[in-house]
Amino acid sequence: MKNMGQVLGVTTLTLDLPLWVDNINCFLFRGEDGWDILDTGIYTPQTMAKWEEAFHNLRINPLDVRKIVITHDHVDHFGSAGELQKLTQAPVKMVFNNKSLVFLHEWLRVVLEDNIFDYFGLPKELRVKVITEKIEQFKSWVPSIPEVEDLSDQKNILLGNEYYEILKFSGHSSNHICFYHPEKEVLFAGDVLVTPNHLNDSNPDPLTEYFDSLEQLQRIKIACLIPSHGKPFNRVGIRIGLISEYRKQQLVALKEYLDKESSVYEVYLFLLSSSGALADLFFGLTEVFYFLEYLVRKGDIGRVTKKGSFYYFNLEGGEK
Repeated sequence: MKNMGQVLGVTTLTLDLPLWVDNINCFLFRGEDGWDILDTGIYTPQTMAKWEEAFHNLRINPLDVRKIVITHDHVDHFGSAGELQKLTQAPVKMVFNNKSLVFLHEWLRVVLEDNIFDYFGLPKELRVKVITEKIEQFKSWVPSIPEVEDLSDQKNILLGNEYYEILKFSGHSSNHICFYHPEKEVLFAGDVLVTPNHLNDSNPDPLTEYFDSLEQLQRIKIACLIPSHGKPFNRVGIRIGLISEYRKQQLVALKEYLDKESSVYEVYLFLLSSSGALADLFFGLTEVFYFLEYLVRKGDIGRVTKKGSFYYFNLEGGEK
């Protein structure tokens, strides 16, 4: 496979993450009159030092950065955007709405005061610990919110010296965008292949949209897919098909497990031990919750509320 970064004039900057996934690929596109950045990583002093080192090595004057583009509103992608905007004075561009995590402090308030985690069946001490720790982490990972320009109505964008189509996909995030070069058949894919794992109140059924997005991607001619996490790959249609099938098999396993009534937390522990739930409890519980709600909407399982928690059961066995 060709080094598409060299072909397109793109440098990859891989940054460490203190998350269930341990790093993220961010990209610097070299243009005739400046540079464009795609995604920023979370904020830590180490992350900012990596950005400054990259600017030094590539001989980039921070004021030569033309724009900072964000694939979606999760902290590992936009956490450093505010600080980079201060350094470069460049506009930050993404698709967002008034429920976006760009409005991080409002989102944290919702998580804290109207917390869906209360329904997940965690022991109280663990629930308080998880929420408190994650809120403090999120605050430290996004110390400043940038001024953002909305890309919702834009169909193309110049990154470096090449124009890319802006493709919008929901699922992992409600406002996720990818960047497609039709001549080179290259897709900068962000997290479009990652299942929904962030709580949101803008889309009650993100897993349906996730599977729809996978189907849409298989209809696009992609020779090379460049993800935010992991290495670029070809044979894209086959890989996406395998990902889709793996997730569907997880759903089958969930349904079979639910011959006994179980909370979100109990189902999470089952998946963690069997087919690979996310090790981070905050994100892992959210992912499992969306899996379960997807099955409820399809009519494959039922849900009841008992003692303030959701419990799920296989409808073939009946409610217990």
